[in-house]
Amino acid sequence: MRIFIWIPFIFSIFHGYSQDLDIGSLAVLVETGYGSGSGFYLADKSKNSIYFVTAAHVLVDKRNNFYADSVYLISYKKDSQKDQRDSFLIMLELAYKTELFTYDLQKDVAVLKIASTKNRGLAYSSHVTKLTSSNTFLNPFYINMAKKIKEVKTMKDIYTVGYPKSLSLNMNFDYNRPLLRKGVIAGLDLEKGKIVGDMPVYQGNSGGAVFQSDGAFLIGLVSQFVPFEERWINNAYGYTNRNIYNSGYAIIVPVDDIIDEVGRLKEE
Repeated sequence: MRIFIWIPFIFSIFHGYSQDLDIGSLAVLVETGYGSGSGFYLADKSKNSIYFVTAAHVLVDKRNNFYADSVYLISYKKDSQKDQRDSFLIMLELAYKTELFTYDLQKDVAVLKIASTKNRGLAYSSHVTKLTSSNTFLNPFYINMAKKIKEVKTMKDIYTVGYPKSLSLNMNFDYNRPLLRKGVIAGLDLEKGKIVGDMPVYQGNSGGAVFQSDGAFLIGLVSQFVPFEERWINNAYGYTNRNIYNSGYAIIVPVDDIIDEVGRLKEE
């Protein structure tokens, strides 16, 4: 089933404004060879730039090593359930050396420059190789239309869209097509700079955009689920068993941290 939402400020680089944009076309699948995650494109009109944004742990391990020197990005033009994919090869090492890729493992944010926008066209960065021959449509969020954490309010309806490939879905399901999830803002931790969403997420959702349904304002990205821990102890033998479950809550990295990382990138 196709799911549409009015998003007046999100548009394809080649097609102009769209009033019935498929939400799935906002999601980007990132494949590292080690695993996969989700992400999205972010545009900054003031810099004529488009970035790819995801969670840092999707691309970098705890020892600050890239899972792969190169990764693949997959997205869809208009209809994420029917369109042929747009594919890119991203050379992370080159992007990092040229200061066009930055990340913060503690905040769990990674930002990479994809292209510059000129005369409504795209000039891809040197570390980007377009693998598909058809015209590419990027559907970015706009940085000036995002809501920072102090503007976010609890009980607001939110969405995320991504690629939870860890789910045990029917074999007839195409894992390379995005899935939508709806929830609400459950809580805010202004001191730690984190948003809590009442919205189940799973491995593969990491890095996916989270946005409010009223105007589709970007508020952040999926970092991880909040675990529910269960312990039981066998007093007779001293055995302890510990089980971890998905509580149904998710930690959302706010837009504030994404904007900070964008500011660290070198201008081409």
